[in-house]
Amino acid sequence: MALFLVGENIDKTRGHYLSETGQLIQLMRGIYVTSGSNIEELVLKHSVRIAKYLYPRAYLSAASAALLGPTLDGKLFISGPRSQRTRIRNLEIVQNKAPEFSSTAPAIIDDGMGEFKIEVSSIRQRFLESFRRKSEHGASIDTAMRSAMAKRVIEEFDSTEKTADALWAIARKNEWFWEGEQAERYLKQGLELSPIQNEASFDLVVAWHGNPIGTLSHDGFEWYWRAEKGFHLPLVRQTIPGKLPPFISALLPEGWLENILKDSDERNLLRTGKRYMSNITVSNSKKDLKQLPADILSVSLSQFSSGGILQEHITGHAEIISKPLLSGIWPTFIKVLKPHDFPVYRSKRRCHLTIKVYYSQAQTYLSRIFLNLPGLVVSNICQ
Repeated sequence: MALFLVGENIDKTRGHYLSETGQLIQLMRGIYVTSGSNIEELVLKHSVRIAKYLYPRAYLSAASAALLGPTLDGKLFISGPRSQRTRIRNLEIVQNKAPEFSSTAPAIIDDGMGEFKIEVSSIRQRFLESFRRKSEHGASIDTAMRSAMAKRVIEEFDSTEKTADALWAIARKNEWFWEGEQAERYLKQGLELSPIQNEASFDLVVAWHGNPIGTLSHDGFEWYWRAEKGFHLPLVRQTIPGKLPPFISALLPEGWLENILKDSDERNLLRTGKRYMSNITVSNSKKDLKQLPADILSVSLSQFSSGGILQEHITGHAEIISKPLLSGIWPTFIKVLKPHDFPVYRSKRRCHLTIKVYYSQAQTYLSRIFLNLPGLVVSNICQ
């Protein structure tokens, strides 16, 4: 695979002959490549050499001056006597009109066909160019490049004030007054600014039997699931990008319990809940996992039943138990199950609730109600 440029490594007559016989492929006038080669890869590899061959009076500018080559999307930015575009396969050479008083410096490039020199815009001019409005060249310089150039120029001139004076020396000659003002402002303020974080974003730790298996994150727009290293079971998988994994979604309240809670925001449900069933825990940090008591049924249910009736004692903070139970869940629970009696004893700090219902009716409903109440610890409840 080779690139042939008429007048450099091949003459016009031989290039025409080899093209006619099928040994070379002509890309445009004076540019040939060997037949059967990967033309797209070859053109990008020798893009700077091709640009210098086509436009000897132009120089690399904008992002291409920093990269000394094309960008990832196949664009090579140069500045010359006029504005024009040239496309060769997947390479696009974008040329804008160079400023009247250009500041350039020589660079050495080796693309596999030997070293050659080419002029590139200086760091100061490149930094000013990044602030140009309605300029494709300026838009090609991203935030990381701009920050790196600013730090490099400050290192060269020792201080922000001297750097601003050096930038204004180029800006005034080319009448880039707006660019000079923006560059000076960036030097004084932009480097000290930190990225703005969305405070609505959060991370949740998902644990299986107390062992973290992954992190569930929400950035304010969509969900992300990142499994822990070493956890390869297909238990939790994000089948639809941006949506909750089906396994996690199945843990949320549904049916009549969802209607009573009146909270359709899955973000709030997951942030306020702690334990789902006996083996799944969702918490804000790994430290909270150790503070939750083990959910283990250590005694026989026969000790809490008499004559086919289940007696269960639930202990927790009064506000957590009384508000959701007595205002929403408990009246519906009474209406559906019709227990014999349900005395409630309250104190200032703790709330003790005694439930007497038929065991066969209570075993399913109790688990679904109390295990979804945030911050509530249930002991010896039927699973």
